[in-house]
Amino acid sequence: MSSFDFENDIPQSLAQAAHRGTSFVPKKRAVEERTSYAQSLQADYENFRQHAVQGGTLSLLEDQFATYRQGVAQRTRAYLESSSRCLSSMITGRSNFPTERNRKRNAAADKKREDLLDFQKRARAAILRTLRPDLQPVRSSDSDAVERLQEDLESLEGTQKRMKAANAAIRKYAKEGAAAQVAALMALQFTQQEAAELLQPDFAGRIGFAGYRLQYANANIRRIRARIEEIKHVQAKPVTEIQGTVARLEDDPPANRVRLFFPSKPAQEVITTLKSGAFRWTPSLGCWQAYRNPNSIGLARRLAGSCEEVIPATENS
Repeated sequence: MSSFDFENDIPQSLAQAAHRGTSFVPKKRAVEERTSYAQSLQADYENFRQHAVQGGTLSLLEDQFATYRQGVAQRTRAYLESSSRCLSSMITGRSNFPTERNRKRNAAADKKREDLLDFQKRARAAILRTLRPDLQPVRSSDSDAVERLQEDLESLEGTQKRMKAANAAIRKYAKEGAAAQVAALMALQFTQQEAAELLQPDFAGRIGFAGYRLQYANANIRRIRARIEEIKHVQAKPVTEIQGTVARLEDDPPANRVRLFFPSKPAQEVITTLKSGAFRWTPSLGCWQAYRNPNSIGLARRLAGSCEEVIPATENS
């Protein structure tokens, strides 16, 4: 995919018109505008592609990028069209210059520019979330949460074991000198450069892996083990429903969600409270839904009204 393909998203006539009232060389500025646009998209595409390769999501790349390109092109053209109505007194002359009208046109163009930049920022972040599922935090509701955490745990335990083995090898061959220590470290699959770096004293004169690094690894291992047990415990909890005088509350630990079902659209102040509490309307379920935590559960109970009964959801269905 060449940058020349991207340039065609922006008509030369539009790019030139955008600078006709503000530049002595609108044709040159038009070329620069289209080139800059093309280079920016090319850089975005290469960045997305690298992430898609790392995330194993190359099959999603083209569709994701096509949508992104369309959005950027649309907003860039809108910005240039708005800019074409802007003037500069250096170009038009100061006589009868429409100062106030031009100020409004400049403000409108600036707003279009801000819209473009905001879209790019949000869209890039959204695409990277799609292309790199491996970088997303593990949620209790993820079907593979335990498996992913188990993989992290095994990786950390392997790293810790390797660190301990390295320190043991350094101690064992200390009397035989650095060459013997390097050879021992390389036998543990460290590169020669890594082995040499491990034998370089740190600020406290320590060689190998410092104790604090092993302690940090231990803390992470304990944290992930605890998280695995916590998720197993939460996912084993039943889904329950609480019937309130205002709404029905559904507490769904396995999905890590709390939901509120109102018989009709709630008042605007209630909607405002729901949104401020991180609840979002979910049309597919016909409810207001939020991630499950003490705050969301507490707010849901308050908005549901006086609770009359607690029923296992499986019995209520």
